[in-house]
Amino acid sequence: MVRVTVFLVGGILTAIHLDRSVASLAIPLAGVLAIGFLAGFFLKAKVLSGLSGLLTVFVLGYLLVMQREKPGCTTPAGNVEMYRAVVSRFAEERTNSYRTEATLLSVRTAYGWQESCGSILIYFQKEGRQFEYGDVLLVSGAPTEIPGPANPGEFNFRRFMQFRGVRQQDFLGRDSVMLIGNKPGNNFLGMAIKVRLWADRMIKSVVNGDREQATATALVLGVTDGLDNELLRAYASTGALHVLAVSGLHVSIIYWIILLVLKPLDRTRPLKWLLACISVVVLWSYAFVTGWSPSVLRAVTMFSFVAFSRPWRQSTNIYNTLASSMFCLLLYDPFFIMSVGFQLSYLAVFGIVFFQPRLYALWEPRHRLTDEVWKLSSVSISAQVATLPIGLYYFHQFPNYFLPANLVVIPVSFVVLVAGLAVAAFAFIDPLTIALGWLLTWSVKLMNALVLMFGQLPYSVVEGIYLDGWQAVILAGLIAAVTLLFVSKYFPWLYIGVFLAAVFAARQWSHLVTEVNTTIVRVYSAGNHTLIDRLCNGTSSMVSDSLVGRAWPRLYRYVEPAWIMSGVKQDSAVMYTEVVTGRGCKAWVWGNISFLQVDNADHVLPGGSANFVVISNNAIRSISELSPVKFEKIIVDSSNSLYFAERLRREASGLGVSLWSVPHHGAFEFKHAER
Repeated sequence: MVRVTVFLVGGILTAIHLDRSVASLAIPLAGVLAIGFLAGFFLKAKVLSGLSGLLTVFVLGYLLVMQREKPGCTTPAGNVEMYRAVVSRFAEERTNSYRTEATLLSVRTAYGWQESCGSILIYFQKEGRQFEYGDVLLVSGAPTEIPGPANPGEFNFRRFMQFRGVRQQDFLGRDSVMLIGNKPGNNFLGMAIKVRLWADRMIKSVVNGDREQATATALVLGVTDGLDNELLRAYASTGALHVLAVSGLHVSIIYWIILLVLKPLDRTRPLKWLLACISVVVLWSYAFVTGWSPSVLRAVTMFSFVAFSRPWRQSTNIYNTLASSMFCLLLYDPFFIMSVGFQLSYLAVFGIVFFQPRLYALWEPRHRLTDEVWKLSSVSISAQVATLPIGLYYFHQFPNYFLPANLVVIPVSFVVLVAGLAVAAFAFIDPLTIALGWLLTWSVKLMNALVLMFGQLPYSVVEGIYLDGWQAVILAGLIAAVTLLFVSKYFPWLYIGVFLAAVFAARQWSHLVTEVNTTIVRVYSAGNHTLIDRLCNGTSSMVSDSLVGRAWPRLYRYVEPAWIMSGVKQDSAVMYTEVVTGRGCKAWVWGNISFLQVDNADHVLPGGSANFVVISNNAIRSISELSPVKFEKIIVDSSNSLYFAERLRREASGLGVSLWSVPHHGAFEFKHAER
């Protein structure tokens, strides 16, 4: 199953990342391979049947992606005036709104009402009605395409939602939406969501403190809406963020408790099967309480395979068991492979299974306490090594204190999880619930205090680590080669490791030349602000309307991904001071590139020339106002309204003037050599 799953994953990744021009050949190719498999099977040609079978699975993975991406309905003719949709998920609380998904039912155009389909992401205000699963909404207006990343290195939310089958979004005003009914698509899912909301209320009712309530519901139920940024950063910087994401760790704790409590059943073969059935029922009941959270469903599926493999008559291989669960999940949804949680869960479990026994065998402590600490430490190290490449790729940081932090956080999280589930289970016994609530509150307080303490220690985290996708793959191969060298004592693995290290270094050198040691000027898409940046040799010089004070934490999120790519640290960024300010405008020179910024409608333009003219705050009425200045290109930054930017675009097109609109196209950047 490991081999079969590897080929399935290969087909899925090929379909996702490579050219789709050969899609029409996939089905005939699968037929030919299937015939080859059958021929090899009946002729007892193991090589032919094995290779044909694996390649058939590869093509199957390719076809699965093609099938999921195939549109299920046609786009309605005409402009959409209003639409009907049914809420298909529970609502997530955001800073100023709620967010959920809805399934389109029908749309109204100039041709009347037409049936439609597809999923959309909807946001609605906190002050208005809170819509629930199954609510049918009548919305005026039309959903829009989810925009792509506006700045370099920014998280591609559009691609993330496309993997979930969602391509459009809509922001619902108070007067633009009406509740017209309730039609749950799945009554079982609707019941699970109600149970989750009830459990959420129960836990919050017995836990004191907003931060403690948010942490408890996140750890027990996976409800992360109320977590503040400071706490999230602390958990991330200590390597304990996995505690707040209900997934493999939590399900493994529950499974371990089941095995401990029902240990008398783990004797004879019939009782082992009874234990497996009880374990699966309890695990899926927990998934039900969490509202069928996708991450929990993946973890429960994985451990269901593990549970049923234990009493199996034949000896089982844990790698095949894990690969079987992955295979089934990818058959259900091939895009699971692009989920960060899916990747982290399986890599961590595979790493623990492979590394932990070998690492634990290196030292045999004499005392029981030392032995338990070493067991937990070996598990943490194994998971960290296995997930290192994608951890660096996605999060660009390494928690230096992950080992001591996990040694104290995981045991406390065990208490929090058990106490939280007990609160929901014994909600009808008030005295017991109050006592459990007290235990839950102080356990969460202790866990948060420990995490914040580790996060504030010097050198708690190495930040700004940049790896591209290929570097992450090469690093994973390097770790595998070094591991196999020590495990198999097969010397050629050393040559492979040295080769991969050289390729990794060459790619890193290429990145330094093209991104770090190159001068890049960039005008960011930064909300309603002007943010212009020059990056060179790991330093940043900036011109902005609001760089200091309270605005900077909000602005930093726009520049952080690009700074990581360019090797810039926060303390190496400076406000560019050599700016000549005139009436309603600024002028400055970076190297051999000159800029003129017009940021006020009451402006007086100087004569002369500039390579780039930056327009801010809707400062001009017409491009003709720029006639005193000779320029190469106009940049309309993100402080301008979309309507204003569109008007200038049309005017520039008519005049043959080169113009870049940040509100329309995202950040503007260019690389150049300075004299």
